[in-house]
Amino acid sequence: MSSTSRPQLSAQDVSVELSSTTAPLTVQVTIRNYSPDQTFSFLTWDSPFDPQAINTGVLSVKDTQTGVELEGPGMKLNRQLPPPREELIEVKPGSSATRELGLASPWVPTDGKKYQLQMRGNWRGAWAKAASEVTDGELEAMGSDQLSSNAFESDLVEMHMQQ
Repeated sequence: MSSTSRPQLSAQDVSVELSSTTAPLTVQVTIRNYSPDQTFSFLTWDSPFDPQAINTGVLSVKDTQTGVELEGPGMKLNRQLPPPREELIEVKPGSSATRELGLASPWVPTDGKKYQLQMRGNWRGAWAKAASEVTDGELEAMGSDQLSSNAFESDLVEMHMQQ
């Protein structure tokens, strides 16, 4: 499939949303599919649903008072390829998927100050089809036959960071 014929993934189709929770050092992440007829499937690695998003740089943390973005460890994870099917998340037309992401990490402040959180990056795997239709070959390739635009950026959420 040529890059000009690949389906587009746009902000009109899919959004990543953050919201604070009542649990300390936890943020709720939602992937919402606005398309009326297209299912999307995503690999969780380096995505908003990656449990390591706080350490890999997918989640940014900015001090609201100073405007300074905190520098995280920027971890690079070695993962066994191809990704297992359990690492796919499917979002059907007009629906959403939600997970809570723990923010506890040695570099994350717990000083009670207010911080802005935002998710941004590129999907390592995004397909305009059901997860069951993603082939083993597509999982192995993770890039050759995916959606042509695979960036994501969430809204901002402000949180008091305390344990």
